Amino acid sequence: MWLSAALGGAVVVLLAWASMLVVSDLGRRRLPDALTLPPAATGVAVLALAEPSLLPAGLCWALLYLGLGVAGGGIGGGDVKLALSLGALLSALSGMSGVLMAVVASAAFSVAVMTLRGSASAAHGPSMIAAAVVVGVLAAFSRWG
Repeated sequence: MWLSAALGGAVVVLLAWASMLVVSDLGRRRLPDALTLPPAATGVAVLALAEPSLLPAGLCWALLYLGLGVAGGGIGGGDVKLALSLGALLSALSGMSGVLMAVVASAAFSVAVMTLRGSASAAHGPSMIAAAVVVGVLAAFSRWG
């Protein structure tokens, strides 16, 4: 019983965190450090301590985005830190394949938003979160379904 309550509480916290990030990115085109740094550091620390073999998958998304950001690809520091958090979570749920699926899905979601709006840019955080949710739910259902 307590495990169900803890899991439900974790889901509520994750939804609140994701909602604050989406509101911030859509409103100000910023993912604030206060919402991205602590989860990024925690995610990496948990992977390093609990399951070091998952660390490469957990870092993959952030390292890809860091490279794109340095190359001038429109990826900001908030996106890199969010990718670290989401990559750590998805690597624990579904390994490298889940992280890579989320990377591709987030790009596809952002392109779809830009196409629908007729815009050359869009806040990318919401697409990253949506992709992580889709991949995470699919991973959970394939594991428990």
